[in-house]
Amino acid sequence: MKKVIIDTNFLLIPEKFHLDIFYEISLLVPGCEFIVMDGTFRELEGIKKDRNAANISLKILEKFKDKYTVYESNKDKNYKTVDEEILDVAKDNSFIVCTDDKDLKRKLKEIDVGTITLKHKSRIDFG
Repeated sequence: MKKVIIDTNFLLIPEKFHLDIFYEISLLVPGCEFIVMDGTFRELEGIKKDRNAANISLKILEKFKDKYTVYESNKDKNYKTVDEEILDVAKDNSFIVCTDDKDLKRKLKEIDVGTITLKHKSRIDFG
């Protein structure tokens, strides 16, 4: 079963663009397992006071908690950012990453990790 990491910014898509990311990704990668990094929750908590979409993203994660697995950080590796951890985990495990972060997409491409991204603000597709 292919595993797909959902980056923090990708969780903002349902509120901003009214797309069901879990459904759309399932069309691209049937039978996939969704992964949300534990650091993603910390990032969303940190920005929820300033951004309504972050608060809604946390509610979406709560609503769909049966659709994803939380990936616990490797405390021995001392990652500086969630993106750094995503790069490492995705490369080591051949996971696909859903992100709309241009810098992260570029870094993932450099290490041959597949991406899924938002296209034309209206659909989700391979990056």
